[in-house]
Amino acid sequence: MEKNAGIYLGLLGDRVMIHAGYYDKLTNDTIFAYCFGAPSKTYTFYWDDAPRSDEFEIGSIISNRGFEGDMELKILDGPGVKWSVRANAAWNVNQLLKVDPSDALGRVVGDGVLVNANVTGWPVGSLYGYMIDADGAYIDKNHDTRINEYDKDIIGNPNPAVTGGFGTSFSFRGFSLDVLANGAWGFDMLDLNALLFNESAPYEISEKYIKKADYMRLGRVSLGYDLPMKKTKWIRGATVSLSAINLLTVSSYDGWNPEVNCFGTTYLSSGVDYGSYPIARSFVAGISVKF
Repeated sequence: MEKNAGIYLGLLGDRVMIHAGYYDKLTNDTIFAYCFGAPSKTYTFYWDDAPRSDEFEIGSIISNRGFEGDMELKILDGPGVKWSVRANAAWNVNQLLKVDPSDALGRVVGDGVLVNANVTGWPVGSLYGYMIDADGAYIDKNHDTRINEYDKDIIGNPNPAVTGGFGTSFSFRGFSLDVLANGAWGFDMLDLNALLFNESAPYEISEKYIKKADYMRLGRVSLGYDLPMKKTKWIRGATVSLSAINLLTVSSYDGWNPEVNCFGTTYLSSGVDYGSYPIARSFVAGISVKF
């Protein structure tokens, strides 16, 4: 079931184009978690305000609602010079309204360590583990003077609340400049690399390794120049270009890449940085010929 409402505006002779929309979507089907290999132990989730495993109903229901919009502004649109700016953004709230038993578990890593859980009332693929106090010690959630599975809880949300991007194109007398940037805000990352480096087995997931992963990335900057040349029977024109890719990332996340998703094969398991390879910064020069 889905509800949508939107508006499209064209202003100043369509030099300003604006689209904004609201959506409210329910996906009422089983998520289907595919498990290749059996986990080494059985998991049960323990917290007061969530249903126990025997209260699960068949079929999962996921709610996604939010706003999205984009804008294009043609600042200059003359015969010798053009300049346009584009931007888009989306705000989304994700929540599980009902969880099928087969969808309850997310990713299991290492010696059966559960890193994601799917629980009614929480976002899909929520990060799962121990909460910690100001001294970094595990919190005894149920106050039974013991630290065990009963004290684990949801400790992070790997789903960005806001995503967006920005782009601009400028051309003047044969020169052209294109800039693209994107980002995401309001989500968490489990730095499993840091956990394995700093801790000794047996490993346990805790808030200590849950980090804010908001970022803004300057993804591509391209500069081009149309070579001055006379058109011939075979060649209509030629352009040389230089591009910088992954030029700059601004983020408080201290891992290699805040955009990583090591277990992205299923929506049930996300937000885990585990042995990921950093995105390379590259510079590409090229020439294109029009025939």
